[in-house]
Formats: sequence, C-alpha cells, structure tokens
Amino acid sequence: MSRQRIELSGIVRNLPDKTVKDGAMQELINLRPKDGALRPVGEKSRIASVPTDVRYIHTVSDELKIYIGTSGGHLHYWIYDDDTLQSDEATTITASSSMRFASLKNSVMVSDTTEEKIYILLYDQQQGIYKEYSQGVPEIPYVLFQRSHVHDDDKSETEDYSLESNWDEARIGSYVKMQKSYAEKGYLTGVILLRCAWELFDGTIVKHTLPDQVLASTLSVTGSPVAATYRVTKEYAAYNVQYKLGIANDDLEALKANYKNIISSLKIYVTLPRSPEVTYTGKTATHDPTNDVLDFMRKAVGIRQTVNELTYDVSELSSYKPEVKDSNYYLLKEYKLSELEADTYVTINNDSVQDLSLREIMPVDNITHHTLYADKLFSYNDRIFMGNVKNYLYSGPEVKGLITGLPALSYGDPYDVGIEYDILTDDKTILTVFSGWESYDYYDLGGTSIFFGVKYNTLAPVHSYWGYPDSRAIAARVYVRQNDIIKLAATKELESYPENNFSVTKGTIILSSFSAMTDGDLQSSVNYYHDYNRVQATEINNPFYFPAINSYRIGLGTIQGMSTNAIALSEGQFGQYPIYCFTTDGIWTMNIGSGETLINTITPLSRHVCNNPRSITPIDGGTAFTTQKGLYIISGPEVILISDLVTGKHNSRITGTINYDAIANNPNLYQIKDYLCSNPFLTYLAGAIMAWDHHEDHKELIISNSSYPYSWIYNINHKLWFKISNSWDRFVTDYPNTYGYKTIEDTYFQYDMGEEEYNNYIPVHLETRPIKLTASGAFKMLNRILIEGSLSEPVKPFSINLFGSIDNISWHLMNNGKLFANGNMPLLIGRTSFSCRYFILVLGGEVDEDFYLIGADTDFDERYANKLR
Repeated sequence: MSRQRIELSGIVRNLPDKTVKDGAMQELINLRPKDGALRPVGEKSRIASVPTDVRYIHTVSDELKIYIGTSGGHLHYWIYDDDTLQSDEATTITASSSMRFASLKNSVMVSDTTEEKIYILLYDQQQGIYKEYSQGVPEIPYVLFQRSHVHDDDKSETEDYSLESNWDEARIGSYVKMQKSYAEKGYLTGVILLRCAWELFDGTIVKHTLPDQVLASTLSVTGSPVAATYRVTKEYAAYNVQYKLGIANDDLEALKANYKNIISSLKIYVTLPRSPEVTYTGKTATHDPTNDVLDFMRKAVGIRQTVNELTYDVSELSSYKPEVKDSNYYLLKEYKLSELEADTYVTINNDSVQDLSLREIMPVDNITHHTLYADKLFSYNDRIFMGNVKNYLYSGPEVKGLITGLPALSYGDPYDVGIEYDILTDDKTILTVFSGWESYDYYDLGGTSIFFGVKYNTLAPVHSYWGYPDSRAIAARVYVRQNDIIKLAATKELESYPENNFSVTKGTIILSSFSAMTDGDLQSSVNYYHDYNRVQATEINNPFYFPAINSYRIGLGTIQGMSTNAIALSEGQFGQYPIYCFTTDGIWTMNIGSGETLINTITPLSRHVCNNPRSITPIDGGTAFTTQKGLYIISGPEVILISDLVTGKHNSRITGTINYDAIANNPNLYQIKDYLCSNPFLTYLAGAIMAWDHHEDHKELIISNSSYPYSWIYNINHKLWFKISNSWDRFVTDYPNTYGYKTIEDTYFQYDMGEEEYNNYIPVHLETRPIKLTASGAFKMLNRILIEGSLSEPVKPFSINLFGSIDNISWHLMNNGKLFANGNMPLLIGRTSFSCRYFILVLGGEVDEDFYLIGADTDFDERYANKLR
C-alpha cells in the first residue's frame, strides 16, 4: 500500500491532465488561501446605498466625503460628514453612460466623453455645495485704455548752462531729471504698451490680453543759445492712464460671485517708458574731442555729439514706439476681483513708477485662451493628468473691444462686423475660428461709406495692435454683413511673436462702401484638433491651469489610460513611483522628476496593448491590465502574464454529468451550479471591470463581469486563482478603499471590497483536476482519502464526492458520495469499489468562518502496474 499527500492549490486550467500537479483545481469557489489552509471567503460587507448610480467618491477631508452619482438624468451628489448624510444636491450636468472623474483637494474634474466636454466642480464649504464651471476661467472682459489730462500737474521750466558745456548732455540730463521726478509721482512718459491678465488663487497668471499701445504723458526738451548761456526748455504735459472693462454691472457681479475663490485679481502690465539713459552704447565719436573750436561749431549747428557713449537724441523720444518683439511687461497695478468696476474708466494710480524695472514681469501666456477636453483623467502628485487631448481653439477677442468710430463720423443703416483668424497647428493644418458678429452703424460724413477703425485709438493719435493670443495665428480677415450678404473688408497677415505667444498687426481703418467691398464667405473649418498621444498635467492643486511645460508626447499611438502603484495613491508617497501610460502602441513609463521638472524621462516599457481601458487598475507594487492574450500585471520593469493558469478549457471532465449536476444544485445541501464557469476566462475578461482589495490578509485582484453571477479573484501573495459567488456593476475607488455597486430588486447596494462578513453560512465548492497519484498511469484502488481540515458546525450536511475514470473520458461517481453532518467527524472516504487511473475530488457545502481545508492524504494500491494494458 502506498500513501501520498495531496496539497490543495488554486485553479489551474492551462496544463494537460497528465502534467498538472495533483491538488490543482478546476473550480474553487469562495475559498482562499490563508494561514496555510483554504478558508471561506466572507460576503463583502454591504449597505443599502442612499446615493444612486455612484460614479465617483470625492474625499475632501478624512471626515467629509461626497458621493457623485446620477439621479433624474443629471449628475447628483450626496455629502457625508463623519458618515452621516448632510444633504443631497443636483448639478446641471446631464448624466451620460461614460464619464471620467479626477479630483484635487476640493475640486473634481469631470470628463463627459459623450459631449466631449470638461466640467469642474469646486466644493464651497461655506455653502455646502459644488459650484460648476464648464468653460474653465473666463476671458477678461475687453479692456479699453485712454489717457486723462491732469492740467494741474503740467509744468514748463527752463534751465541755463554754460555755452562751453556739452549741450547734448545738458538736454539729456534735463530730460532724465524731469522724467524721474514725474515717475516718482506715478506718471508714465511717452508711448507705452499695456496688457492685462488674471491672477488665480495660486498666483498663476492666465488669459493675457494683447498689447495695447497708448500715449501717456509727454515730455519735450529743447535747447538753444540765449545771450551768454545755453538754455534748456522743459515742458511736461501730465496724463493719467485709465482703463475700462467692457462688461455690464450685473455680468461683472455674477463673475465676481462665481469666481471669487478662483480669480484673485486683475493685473495690468506695462512696458518701461523710454529714457535716454537706457539706450544703446558703444558709438564711435564723429569728431575730435580735443578740438575745442570744432567742437563748439558742431554744437552751434546742432550736430549730435557722443555723450558718455550714449547717442540717443531726446528729440527722437517724442516719436519713439515700443517694440512688441523685445518688450518686457512690468506690473503697473493690481486690482482685486472684488474691486473691479463695470463699464467705467478707472484711473490707474501709482504713488510712484520709478521702480517699474524691479517689479514682477508678466510671464508668457501658456495658451490659456484655448479649452481642453481629455478622454482620460488620472490624479497623481497633486495634479490631474489628462490623456488623449482635444484642443478647442479660442474664437478670438471680443469684437466690441476692437471696433471704434472715427472722427468725421455719421450714422446709417446698421451692419455686422466679424473677424476670422487662421491658426497653423503643429501638424501644419490651418484651422479657422470666428469671433461672432457685432452690430455697428458707423459711416463717413457723406453717409456713403462704412467707416470704422479696428483697434485705432481715437483719443491718442496712435495705431494700437490687434490679433490673436497664440503665436501660431498667421492671418485675420475682417468681414462686414448687411442684409445677410457677407463682404470681405480687409485681410491682414499677422506677425508672430513666439516669445510672447501672440500674433498681431497694427490698427486698421475700414473706409469703403458696402458694394465696393469684395464678396466673401466665412471659411468652413472645425475649431479643434486632437493630440491623441498627448498627456497634459495641470498645475499643482489647480485644475484650471495647464502649463505648457507639463505637456508630454507619449509614443505615436492614442492614450488609453494611466496608472501607478496603488501604494502611492493610498499613502501619498508621491514622486516615488512612475506613471504607467497605456497607449495603442504599447506601455510607456513616465518617470517623476524633481524640482520644477515634473517628468524627467519617458521610456517604453512593453509592446502589450490594453484591450479594455476600464481594466487598468493600480495594485500594490504595480498595475493590472488586460490584453487580448489575458490579464497582466506590471511589477517593476517587468510585465507578467498572470491569467495563463486559468485560460484553459472551462468545462471539466465531469461537467454536465447527471451526478455532478445533482451535487452542484442540491437545495438540501448547497447550490453552486450558477457559479460554475459557463465561458472561457478570456471571454469573461473581455467585458470585465477590476478592483484591488488592499486588505492586509487579502491582497487580491477582483475581476468582475456583471453578465455573470460570479467574479474571479487573483491572490497576489500566493499567486493563486479562485472565484467568489458575487459580481458587481461598477467599482469605485476611494483610496485605499474600493467599493462595488449593484442593484438587487430595485435596491442599490454598496459593498466594501476590503471588508467581509460571516453573518450567513458561506457556500463553498472545490473540484480538483484529475488526480493521478503516480506517474506511471497505473490503475489504483483507493483504500481511503482523509481530508485534513475542520468542518466546524455545518448548517446542512457537507458533501464529499469522488469521481473515477479508467480512460479520462467516462467518469463515474464512486460510492455515491458521502455526507458529513457533524463537525467532529473526520472527513474520510473509504475504499473505492473498483480501480481507476484518474480521480476527481468534489466537495462543498455551506460552512461558517471556522471551516478550513489543508490537504488530503491518500492510501492506495497500484493494480496491474507491471502489465501491458
């Protein structure tokens, strides 16, 4: 007689019957490895959920959680404080079947993949509600600038110098002294450029306006010999600079109310007024400075001298215009959002502007006028990473802020004005956007010609600039519409300034009869383009800003999803783990940088392509995902197939037999038949969702498909597969916890996937693969099988059944099985009635928490071992 120990393991279906290890399972339901034994899997803890159709859980703090679901066709949310429902509220966002969510502190980004639109929900703790934002940060209402004469501060004075003095130096010195004295009073001198931008709550600068050219105060310095002196005459005309927001008061108040926690202030920036002190140097002298007679004669006839290497003539300052290309913009004035006034000119007061060059410089606009949509969202490192980005182009500055009536003006039949802009995208495609129409009635004095200016400042005789706040813009067209007939009034090439990220042209005057204008039609073009392989990260804890430096191209395919190690998401160990980026051409690793570098390297990890983006699931140590070949996990630099063990034939040798069906569906014992596999694992996997059970005693990957009544479980620690008798419609993660949701008889339930209960007896089922006992394939007469374990106190008899076969084709139930109703009885099956080559052990019943199985000891005799058969 021989004795052999059979160790019980998990489901293994990929190996042939002759090579699979004895004790491997064909079915293992509601039993998991723990402490060296197979023990019952408890029922996942559940409660009837008040929130319905839960899509996302927003953890604002340890106490405050907001459940976002749907109700009445819209997104709805339920606010819980210390697990107590405080209120439930509806949003105006129409619910769709496919929506993505990601959160940063008190904000949630919602991606509606049906409408292809991004919403931001910002939780206002004072009001206890979300505020909704569908367009991100609004554009700055159009801003108009003008100057206002301050007559009381005008000044005219003279200053006498010796005829032998350097006259150029005298004029320059006089200019500088008066300019500085007025700068100390807050006056700007000469032609300046002005721009505006919003400052957000975190100091981010966005929505930069285009440069506006304005003539501020004027300073004239002249000199001439008078008697025995050289007299310098200085005349200063003092002007304040004023601005006006083109917005109605009610609209401004609404903007303040909606964005008070987002927009901090309006900042106005200015170029430095030109001074002869700060011009170019290094010119060669055009005269011999040692020849006093020649030097005096040159002065007398006004030939310019070199003065300390500075050669800028003060007379030229009156016609100086700032260069758009080379200009820096310095903070002139900041107005808190609450301080802004509507539709009225406000004087920009400064105690002094002498320190302008030391003030904050306006940063480059990070393409903040456009709107982004992303199909994929992922929260990590206090940022939201967006994948598969769609860029909606800005329609352009408000026409109302560009069009002005001109002198010699009359009024006539109204007409509409609109402007198109052409943008050359990175892939060399030209896209066209349109500003919309605004109505005007400006004509020349004769009343025959349409007459208006495009950014022509009538209050100061300078042409300003207009264009588009993206340096990729190449052209603009001004259209006029009257009686539904469209005419092309002007076409302008835009000059690109990448260093400031805008394209502009000088102000334009339109003077033409409508009939003389060129026939024109608006260009037909979409206003968006896709960056399928782009990942764009927000600013830290700011879902309203997307710095260009945080934009990354991943391979050449389409972004499918992103993930990282679940430990980082659960415990906030940011920066320690890379981001795994899944694309249609493989998986890439985005390695976290340090300091201002968010991502320092992007490297290919694997050519595997995920076939179900919903399956991408962070787990401890890596990420799980599916492909057409099966289920994989990323572990460090490796991508490991873990589903190979269960991808074999789903039907066993005894499936469908009368005896097996009777065992698996016996109401007097236990009913497990519905949980036996009805399809191969890969078929099940194709429509599955996944969740990670982080519980220290579990560490399990849960694969669930609501089309089936059971779920697959992979135990990471033991590298073992089993099944449980439940499935879910949706998993929602609130790190480190995961919740499953499903509806049962019109009641919506929430299950805690990491907590289990044993309030009811658990149906368990075990079916081994064919047991061989020996490698020779000889016939065996089993004398007994003793199953090591504890039955505890079953509510119904526990069933142990042994099937045998001589050819692995026809199978028979041996001894009609055996029932155990007393937990104190040994789980023993006696001598079989005949010899077989193969055996299958099937056992099951309804058990309590204390049930366990360790293994099986078999005593057997080989028969006919030395005979050819």
